[in-house]
Amino acid sequence: MLETVLPDHDQQLHELEALAPSGFFLGLGFKLGKPHVTINRFPEAWVTRWEQDIFISHDPVGLWIVGQAKENAARWSEISIPDEFGVLEEARKYGLRYGASFVTKMAASLLPVGRPPGSRI
Repeated sequence: MLETVLPDHDQQLHELEALAPSGFFLGLGFKLGKPHVTINRFPEAWVTRWEQDIFISHDPVGLWIVGQAKENAARWSEISIPDEFGVLEEARKYGLRYGASFVTKMAASLLPVGRPPGSRI
């Protein structure tokens, strides 16, 4: 599937790594709520913490993504879903302070990306 959706995926992933040096998660081909292909380049320690504490059901960024019925994009700072469990504060401890998320209906895909402090998306 990766080759079908992103024919030059090696080059495009390299470009994403440059755009999002703090990491990114690419989910392609969602069906029944799960992506067919995932590429997770967020810091490993953050991914472990996120999975261990089951942040999936509390992460405002993830909840925003799931709630999109059409193509959309937002900076993380623009997402108004309450962060009652402090997921975003925890993410900051792993260098994920600034970022944006993109939802596209092309192959039912999503792309949250992170930028280091002092940079802007």
